[in-house]
Amino acid sequence: MNEKSIAQLYVMTANIPEEGVEKFNDYESHVLPLLNEHGAKLERRLQSPDRLIEIHIIWFPSDLGATSVSIFLLNQALRLS
Repeated sequence: MNEKSIAQLYVMTANIPEEGVEKFNDYESHVLPLLNEHGAKLERRLQSPDRLIEIHIIWFPSDLGATSVSIFLLNQALRLS
């Protein structure tokens, strides 16, 4: 089996400064819906009560998919900043 065809599950964490919570949530509202367009799926999104820590569990169909989504999300972050 081709190594790039193996699905990947990632746990991503974000430590958000208090003054950045609103901007972070605005970014998330733009990019999270776009995961499906790249074959990815947000399995779980967890936030601390103070919204300063966020954890995402994201499934990707392959390592290549994870790489392309990472590049895409970085471009979106730069565009929104």
